[in-house]
Amino acid sequence: MLGSDFSEDRIIKIARGVLLALQHLHKNNIVHRDLKPSNIIIDEQFNAHLSDYGISKTLDIDNRASIIHTNVGTPI
Repeated sequence: MLGSDFSEDRIIKIARGVLLALQHLHKNNIVHRDLKPSNIIIDEQFNAHLSDYGISKTLDIDNRASIIHTNVGTPI
């Protein structure tokens, strides 16, 4: 799949899958904290799956600001 051209429909399906996965995490008060292309797995049917939850956090509603402002993830 690497290096192949994606149709607009496939790109939309992949983007929708990533957004739905993030929506599910956020509804459950989970922050991924290392979202990047290498942590998005695309299967044969072009379904997107998130991986690498090593530094994810369950969000404490009472302490939301301190978690969001923590420097984590892959340095650029």
